[in-house]
Amino acid sequence: TKTTRSILQSIIRLQKSKSPTQPDYLIDSNTLELMASCVAKRGHRHPITLIWEYMSLVHSSLLEQDESSPLCSLYSKPSEGLYEIAIMTFAASGNRDHLVFSMLADMEKEGYKPSRSFLFNLSARLRTRSSVRRLDHAMHMVRSSLKRSTHNKNSDSIEDDGQLMIYPSTSSLNTIMCAYADVGLSAKAIELYNEFEELQCNP
Repeated sequence: TKTTRSILQSIIRLQKSKSPTQPDYLIDSNTLELMASCVAKRGHRHPITLIWEYMSLVHSSLLEQDESSPLCSLYSKPSEGLYEIAIMTFAASGNRDHLVFSMLADMEKEGYKPSRSFLFNLSARLRTRSSVRRLDHAMHMVRSSLKRSTHNKNSDSIEDDGQLMIYPSTSSLNTIMCAYADVGLSAKAIELYNEFEELQCNP
C-alpha cells in the first residue's frame, strides 16, 4: 500500500510540474483499477483519492491539448469497475458517505448503470457498519443539497460554501431504500419511494 501511494504521489508531482511541451504521464484505466483493487482489499482509501486526483490532472491536460482527443476517455475517465471499487471502499470507511453518493451520481452521469447486485451489496455495507441513523443522515444530505441549490444539469455534485452538494441519483435512492427495507423499516422505504419524483429521479 505504501509503495502504491508513493508511486501515485510521484506521478502526480511529475504531472503537475511538467511543461506544456512535455508528454503526459499516462496510466491506462485497467492498471488504475488493478491498483485500486489491491489497496481496497486492505481498506485503504487514500490511494484511491490519489487516483482520482491523478485522473483529474490528466483530464485537464488532455482537454487543453485537444478536446476531441480519444485519450480523454481512455486515460481520464474512471472505468465502471474503478467506480465500484472506490464507492465500496468509501462506504466501508463509515464517514465518507457524501463521497459514496456523489460518486454514484457521477457514475450515472458517465453513462454507467450500476448493477442490482452492486447496489444490494452497497446497501448491505451501509446498514452493517452502523445503524439506521446512517441511512437517515444519507437522506438528509441528499434532501438538504437539493434545497440549497437549483438542480444543475451539468454537474451532479458541486461545492457550496465549502460543502459537497450531492444531487439525488436513482442509484443512491435505490441503495438507501433497499437498506431501509432490509432492516425492517418498510414505512421509511415506502416514504422514500414516494419521494422519487420530488427528488427528480425515476424509480
